[in-house]
Amino acid sequence: MEPIAIIYSDIHHALWNSYNHHYRRTKNGLKVEKIIKLKAKLLKVPILFCGDLIHKDKNMTNELIDQTLPTFNKRFSSGPDTYAISGNHDQGKENTLDQPSYSYINTFSKVFPKLHCIDNQSIQTRKFKIHGVPYLTHDIGLNKAIKMRIKELARGWPNILLLHTNLPGALDTDGREMETHLKKDIYKLLKAFDMVLVGHIHAPMKLAKNVYQIGAPNHQRKTDRDMDLGYWTLYDTMEMIFTPIKMPKFVELEFGETAPDTKDFYYNKPPAKAETKSTTKHNFSEVNNRKRLAKNYLRERHIKDHEKAEALLKVIKDLDD
Repeated sequence: MEPIAIIYSDIHHALWNSYNHHYRRTKNGLKVEKIIKLKAKLLKVPILFCGDLIHKDKNMTNELIDQTLPTFNKRFSSGPDTYAISGNHDQGKENTLDQPSYSYINTFSKVFPKLHCIDNQSIQTRKFKIHGVPYLTHDIGLNKAIKMRIKELARGWPNILLLHTNLPGALDTDGREMETHLKKDIYKLLKAFDMVLVGHIHAPMKLAKNVYQIGAPNHQRKTDRDMDLGYWTLYDTMEMIFTPIKMPKFVELEFGETAPDTKDFYYNKPPAKAETKSTTKHNFSEVNNRKRLAKNYLRERHIKDHEKAEALLKVIKDLDD
């Protein structure tokens, strides 16, 4: 069994608003890049990236460039090749097959010789053929884009597809099943490939025999707190092995508990809210008292936003009409 690629996704480089004193969290993401490159260099294999290099399109400020560019230059100018697709956070506008968005992946690939953008492309490498379908807004045209890559399949070679989307059955790091525009029959379409590697949702997991959700390589949200995150190694047998990366994690403390002196990101669990019983008597007549019930609801829920109140009252009025 021989390794043929290192895979990661959704690293979301950013100037984080919290826990980022002296660029602490920003530098953690850059450390991940170094770890990924070192691992691929030791194994003498390329790197596959499934999208979302930058956290938000408008976040690539002078300050973030100052922090990331030296690492990006070392990461993508020498060493193993990286084959990447654009995630939704890399893109600056809606992305469709007919009108592709500009993206950081594509832009950086024009600058750094070892970064290859394979959006809607198929590339032959020494060990396999790699096919790329970037994030498509609302998944419009995704089936068509996949079928276009199927036409480029290479006989006698492993065919690997990179995607960035929500597939049916995908779970996030807090265990929630994610909503998707796609039907379960998309898995039949994906059977054409030997391996499908999917970015976008941050929990690493196996979705089907040949489909893996790559997940994020490090903690980025409080909902990541119970999840080990890292990278994957793909072998010539099409076996995938997950390796956690030891990086600071989000840790929830009981309310009032003191945080240990470690590098993790500690936050206190909010205090439990005491149950309150309403002493207001209401007449629940559906016909005559909808408006009064709506006002009581707004008051008891402490909703003071004028626009929300007006919207609810309008709905009530439409029912009466």
